[in-house]
Amino acid sequence: KSVNSCSPCMDFSHLYARTGQYNTYQEFTDVLTGLQNELGRLCLDNMHIHISGISSNSKGDLKHLNLESSSFNWKELIRALKDLGCKGYIICNSPNLEVDAKM
Repeated sequence: KSVNSCSPCMDFSHLYARTGQYNTYQEFTDVLTGLQNELGRLCLDNMHIHISGISSNSKGDLKHLNLESSSFNWKELIRALKDLGCKGYIICNSPNLEVDAKM
């Protein structure tokens, strides 16, 4: 909370892959609202976010996938970000950046 010149980096894809949760509109808004409540509105006004399609196995190994090839609900994440007026950057970590970054 009190680190100057630092902002949180949210990787919603990894959060989903690690837990199997955080993949619905309500869960995304809960995370974002929690950030705002804990760190203030500025946190949502200057976001740094990583997303991609993603899969994991029982050992916890992660693999980035194209957005459309994954069960990660990225469209609902985008809707939650828009509805809460979030600003900042979204970094796409998909293996096919040329297609996924345009979505």
